[in-house]
Amino acid sequence: MNELINSIVSTLITSGIIFVIGTYYAYLQGRRGPLSGTWRQVIDEGYRREDDVVCSHSSNGDLKGEIRRLIPEDETHKAWRFRGRKKGDFIFMIFWNLDDTQNPESSGTIQLHEHSPRHLEGFYVKSTLKPQARKKDSLLREMGTTHLTWKRL
Repeated sequence: MNELINSIVSTLITSGIIFVIGTYYAYLQGRRGPLSGTWRQVIDEGYRREDDVVCSHSSNGDLKGEIRRLIPEDETHKAWRFRGRKKGDFIFMIFWNLDDTQNPESSGTIQLHEHSPRHLEGFYVKSTLKPQARKKDSLLREMGTTHLTWKRL
């Protein structure tokens, strides 16, 4: 009789543990948004190509993460953070550099369109000083728009 009771209690405890673990896993998967994960960002300006790795976390339409330069190799010290939002098929973000000494004045916006869950395409915009401008001369800035793609790794 004791063996039967022990067997029933053991089965109930095991079932409870499996249920809790399954529920917790489903909760974590629900918090992980569709844009979470690792992406390859490619900026190809024809004369110059830059490849970056993007690690992102998304939840409830909010997006945040880090971008690290891979190519060209002499720019692997460059890194940025970003925050953004997804609305339908469109993603819009702001980005800023992590270190002003290594990558000064590198911030702007990114706009992407979701072509598929594994392919995003759009552009980024950042302001740069015109060649004749001094650092604090805000009237001598120009906005640069550059095409980019994100592909899920």
